[in-house]
Amino acid sequence: QEKLKVNFKRMAKLSSDFQQNINEWNDGIWVNEAELAGTSAYYQNQLQRDTQGRFYISLDYPSLVPFMENALSTERREELAKKNLSKGGEQNTLLLKELLKLRHENAQLLGYAHHADYVTEDRMAGSAANVEKFLLDLAEKLKNKVLTELDELQKIKNELGGNSEKIQYFDIAFLISKHKQKHLNINTDSVREYFPLARI
Repeated sequence: QEKLKVNFKRMAKLSSDFQQNINEWNDGIWVNEAELAGTSAYYQNQLQRDTQGRFYISLDYPSLVPFMENALSTERREELAKKNLSKGGEQNTLLLKELLKLRHENAQLLGYAHHADYVTEDRMAGSAANVEKFLLDLAEKLKNKVLTELDELQKIKNELGGNSEKIQYFDIAFLISKHKQKHLNINTDSVREYFPLARI
């Protein structure tokens, strides 16, 4: 019990530090006017500019999301997406490794094989094995639908000139936005102008 208390206290500190590192992370990319092609004038007018005529795309939601959904530049979307996935830097990688180690240690101290069995025992699933079975069954049922939708997104990418390229993770938001515009006549960037996210 004493060891568990020490571990839980340490885990709380690790979790707090992990989130704080993300909250305080300040990063983004500078792009020129040509690399903003596809984004709206309204969006561009909200961006910070420098004396060289470049525009700053930060990792904050109002800056990040419209760029990922609308910018035609694959290279800059990839660069921004990688930075967004790296929030917290190497320090957070180290914190996460220690947190996972302590979770596993606690589970074994309490007689469980691993953390997943520990956290699912008193929930509806009952065990990690049941969760895994549910997810595998769900994946099988959704497989054909997912493949159909991915095929539709691939067609859109091909139409935009990416015939030789498979869909990448940094394409998803962009292609879904194009799909909405094409089939539902919805332009998320235009709609966003009427419901701007409050700036703090």
